[in-house]
Amino acid sequence: MNEQTVPLFVPPHAATPVSDGTNQPPLPQLIIPPTPTTAVISIARIDHSGRVAAIDQITALDWRIGDTTIASLNASAITIRRSTEGNAKIDCRRQILIPAGAQTQFRIHTGDKLLAAAPDNDVLIAFPATTLGTILAAHLINHPPAIGNCNQEAIRVCSPRHYRIA
Repeated sequence: MNEQTVPLFVPPHAATPVSDGTNQPPLPQLIIPPTPTTAVISIARIDHSGRVAAIDQITALDWRIGDTTIASLNASAITIRRSTEGNAKIDCRRQILIPAGAQTQFRIHTGDKLLAAAPDNDVLIAFPATTLGTILAAHLINHPPAIGNCNQEAIRVCSPRHYRIA
């Protein structure tokens, strides 16, 4: 063996912040991504078999017909990822399956609308309409829109029911 001992890495010493007497540690630096992320978003109805058309999202993610997916749930959304261990396949109409357990948890029924978003990180996120309404209401309360100050470059219409947020 040709092992060698290396010295312990010690990061450079940062400047000590001026204390205001509260003995609180300084807040961490906020890391802002260099470019805004984009997402392909659409609203679609769930059919009687639990499938949702997500053509634009599947195209944006470069997923293919026959790819298997796996879903996971959290308190507000259904996250769908491509996985070799999944048991649901993207069908020939480029629809994704919303598992029965997710439909039950979010009280989703045939004909209900879901918002499907495909951000840049190879994941599709589905929000039930009720969750989306709650998220938007909370955002608008904290960030009311300024009248006449619309950034039209931020939202591009891909088709009458599909939007790209930049």
